[in-house]
Amino acid sequence: MADADRAPESIKKILVATDPAGDFLGSPDDFIRLAESYAKAGITHLVVHWPREEGIYAAAPDSLRRIADQAMPQVHGL
Repeated sequence: MADADRAPESIKKILVATDPAGDFLGSPDDFIRLAESYAKAGITHLVVHWPREEGIYAAAPDSLRRIADQAMPQVHGL
């Protein structure tokens, strides 16, 4: 990074969370735990899939709204 004349901390680290085994959209607390674990690993941006009615990305249709309302204030500060 220094060779590129760029500070390592200025680089955004993005993860697209698509783990079908993890139910991180199940509740705001589940999402917070996921975000905390990735923040500890240096991830600065977390992208999640839109919930589907069925399949590996199945989740309640309102799950993103609940996460936005209840988890994002805490996650934003990580």
